[in-house]
Amino acid sequence: YAYFVESKKDTSDTPETKKEKIWSLDSGKIEAIEIKAANGDLTKLKKNGASWQIVGPPAMDADQDAVSTIVTAVTTVESSRTVDEKSTALAKYELDPPKTQVTVHVAGDTSARQLDLGTKTPTGADLYARVNGQPKVFLLGGSLEDQLNRTTFDLRDRSEEHTSELQSRFGIS
Repeated sequence: YAYFVESKKDTSDTPETKKEKIWSLDSGKIEAIEIKAANGDLTKLKKNGASWQIVGPPAMDADQDAVSTIVTAVTTVESSRTVDEKSTALAKYELDPPKTQVTVHVAGDTSARQLDLGTKTPTGADLYARVNGQPKVFLLGGSLEDQLNRTTFDLRDRSEEHTSELQSRFGIS
């Protein structure tokens, strides 16, 4: 009975499963992004006109598609469920310190918005997260880890023209 009847019930309107926007961001107004990857690598991206540049640690051209994926992810991020409204034990979710941090700077806002990502749930389908400075821990889709946990190496422009320029600059054959 439980499998055939209870598992078929529509739970899309229950508070536990209703998706909730984390924040409201206009992708066109994002002017800088900082990503601290799980391996500790910090990448700073800045919008230069219509394109994105890696401004640190080494300055170089960014892979526009990879950055576009990140911008889309941070502007559409939704929590699938709240785990703990006022968590005091963030370490068990790997949120103290966070495994991955994504900081977004929006034109016209004086303060940056930071999303802390922790570990995946035991099933691997979801990811523990929180907005920095807020005690609420919530779940995000597990695929966001792959979209947001990017290193400088992952975000560099890998086009042939750019690769040959880096090879000649650093004497790599």
